[in-house]
Amino acid sequence: HHQHPEHGAEQHPPQRRRADGAVADGTNHSYGAAFVLLCYAEALKSGVSEALLGVESAYNLLDKHFWREADGLFVDEYDANFATLSPYRGQNANMHSCEALICAYQATGDAKFLRRAQQVAESVTGRLASQAGAGNTGLVWEHYNPQWQIDLAYNLDNPKHLFRPWGYQPGHQTEWAKLLLTLHQLEPNPAYVPRAKLLFDIAVALTAGWCMALRPMAQCAMAINIFGCRRKVLRLQPCWLKQQLNLCIGTGWKKFGPIVGHI
Repeated sequence: HHQHPEHGAEQHPPQRRRADGAVADGTNHSYGAAFVLLCYAEALKSGVSEALLGVESAYNLLDKHFWREADGLFVDEYDANFATLSPYRGQNANMHSCEALICAYQATGDAKFLRRAQQVAESVTGRLASQAGAGNTGLVWEHYNPQWQIDLAYNLDNPKHLFRPWGYQPGHQTEWAKLLLTLHQLEPNPAYVPRAKLLFDIAVALTAGWCMALRPMAQCAMAINIFGCRRKVLRLQPCWLKQQLNLCIGTGWKKFGPIVGHI
């Protein structure tokens, strides 16, 4: 990983250096730190005992700089010296942080990781999702202002942005469904299953018929109408969606079986 030599923060994207060796972009992202935590946790699960130090280091970085207890959420990015916090707030970094925290708990058995993952899941799929307007009840919007209120205008003029696309992302609804069900399996919570089912049902409805003829690993793009905007383009990966569908089928949602068979 790419670690800052002074404050130890892991950088994402990887530090790009100019010809003179200077760092071109030293921005600190919680999104990147979450993936570092995930990598260390997966290594620990695979038997690399030395990775435990990395798990703790990455978690401590997220906790010290990005975690906001009052919000139950992680903020997104700081400048290179952790002096200036960006006003942008987003669910995506929190989604991947939740994923990494779950993996860290599975790797270590330390309840602090599970408790933090539960906090994030409740904040995003509970409080933030409650802001969705009529007809979108329970859906998770991508972008927020510093007060964690939905920002409808963020990247409206750039709907194909790789990391911060505008609007509701059906793939992220299914990913949250997967995380909620995983949390439920680790520690049962009766609120998680219906919430996960709602997210998954809506995501499947939004993308109905999108890839019945596609081969695995293919990408499929389609435009849908959200808030009257037809410029939005979604790219869905059948390979990871199949995994999530299988997890949902494991809960008894047999109606998704035919979809899995076609992917």
